[in-house]
Amino acid sequence: QRLRQRGQLLDITLTGANGGKVSAHRTVLFARLPSLQERILAAPLSQDGLANVDMLTIPEETLEVVVKYVYMDTAAMEQDALLSVLMLASLCGVDSLIDQTLVKIVNKLSNDNIEPIIEVAQDLQHKGLDDGFVNFILQMDKETEVFKRVIKLIS
Repeated sequence: QRLRQRGQLLDITLTGANGGKVSAHRTVLFARLPSLQERILAAPLSQDGLANVDMLTIPEETLEVVVKYVYMDTAAMEQDALLSVLMLASLCGVDSLIDQTLVKIVNKLSNDNIEPIIEVAQDLQHKGLDDGFVNFILQMDKETEVFKRVIKLIS
């Protein structure tokens, strides 16, 4: 991580949405993100010798969280980035980051954010999210519109 912070020996760039770039070391990403290994190996080199992997649907901030996690096994995430971090961690197969993110998501479940989280949970089909929803639903007032929407969404 120190080499990365200092900008030393960086040899790969992940390009996210809106052209945002996150630099790293190919060997670190290759070792920690097996699901991206083929893309890393096939990444074209720029004139300055950097490999580039386009991840154009992913915000730069989300790429940065995942790359920091790959280096340090911990990640600081803003609340509004949790779902995109979860989706990228799932795509990359970083189970420990998935678990960390799920804990944060489940602890922040509320009537205001339940619908988009349910949509992501259905896409990912992850047991940790399912268990969190069950507990959340069991605590809800059964007569509220939110409860009825949640039941309709998960049916």
